Amino acid sequence: MRKAKKLLLLVNIVVLVCTGLALVSPLVHPADSTLPGLMGLLFPLLLAINLVFIAVWSIAREWYVLLSLGLLIVGWSRIAAFVQISTEPVTADDGYRIATYNIFQFNRMTSADRHEALVDMITSLGHPDVLCLQEARGLDAMIEGTGYPYHFHIPGSLSYLLSKFPIVDAEHLEFGEQPSLSGWADIAFPDDTVRMYVLYLASSRVTEEAGRLMEDGRIQDRRTWVEIRNLLGKYSRASLVRAEQAEVIGDHLAGSPHPVLVCGDFNDIPQSYTYARIAGGLQDSFIACGRGIGTTYAGGIPGLRIDYILASPEIRFLSHTMPRLSTSDHYPVVAQIRIPDL
Repeated sequence: MRKAKKLLLLVNIVVLVCTGLALVSPLVHPADSTLPGLMGLLFPLLLAINLVFIAVWSIAREWYVLLSLGLLIVGWSRIAAFVQISTEPVTADDGYRIATYNIFQFNRMTSADRHEALVDMITSLGHPDVLCLQEARGLDAMIEGTGYPYHFHIPGSLSYLLSKFPIVDAEHLEFGEQPSLSGWADIAFPDDTVRMYVLYLASSRVTEEAGRLMEDGRIQDRRTWVEIRNLLGKYSRASLVRAEQAEVIGDHLAGSPHPVLVCGDFNDIPQSYTYARIAGGLQDSFIACGRGIGTTYAGGIPGLRIDYILASPEIRFLSHTMPRLSTSDHYPVVAQIRIPDL
C-alpha cells in the first residue's frame, strides 16, 4: 500500500510539473522553448488529471491534496480562460451583435445552393451587425442579398469582414515574408468609430491527423510514436510563426487611434504566447460573459478554444454564445457589445 501511494505521489508530481509549464506557457516565446507551449496544448487534460488527484487524495485523507489544489488556485485565471461557471446563460437584445466564424470553405454546407446556405447561416447567427469570416472561399460572388452593404476582403486571402455600418478605412496586416490572411477595418458605428481586426493566423494543419491518431493510433506501435513526434514538430513550428504574427498584431493594436475589436481564428489556445500577446489589455468575450467549456473547434481534438472576440476595456460585452452549427469544423463565436459614445 505504501509503495502504491509513493508511486501515485510521483505521478502527481510529474503532472504538477507539466501543469506548471502549461500555466506559464503564455509568458514563454516559442523561440525560447517549445515545451511550455506543448504542455499548454494539453492543459484541459492536465486540469482533468489534477481534479482526479484532488479527489483521490481527499478520499485517502492525505495532505497531498494541497499540491494539485494549490496549483489550480494559483492558476485560476488560466482556468477561467478555458471554463466559466455560471448558473444561467446571459442574453442581451440591445447594443450590437458581432460574430466570427471559420466556415471551412463551405465544405460542410449541405445545400447545393451555397448562397442560400450562407443566408441561412447568417440568419441562424441572428444576422450580426458585423460578421467576420475565415476560409470563406468564393464569398465575393455571394455577398449581394446577405444584408451587408459594406464589406472588406483581405487581399490574397479567404478572410472577410461584412458590416451594416460604413467602413471608412481598411488595410491588410504586413507579416514580412509570411503570407497575410489578416487585416483591419475602421467601422463607423453610430456611437463611435471602432477599429476591427479580422485575424486568421498560421495553421499547424495537424488537427485532422491528430484526430485520426486518437481514433486509430496504437500506443505500442513505433509508427504511432513517429507520427506523434512529427505532429509535435509541425505544431511547434507553426507556434513560432503565430508568435511572430502576434508580435506584429500586438504592436499594431497598441497604435490604434480607436477602440478595438479583435475577431478571428487564432489557431492557438488561451494558454499560448500568441493569445497572451494579442489579448494583453483587452477583454475576452468568453471570460466576460461565457458559460461552460469554451470549445470552438468541432473537429477530432476535444476541448480546443481557438476562435475569439476581444475588445478594448471601454467596450462592454453584454453576452457571449457559441451556436453549435454543423456547417464547419469550427463553431461560431457571437457576442453582444455596447459601445459608449466617446
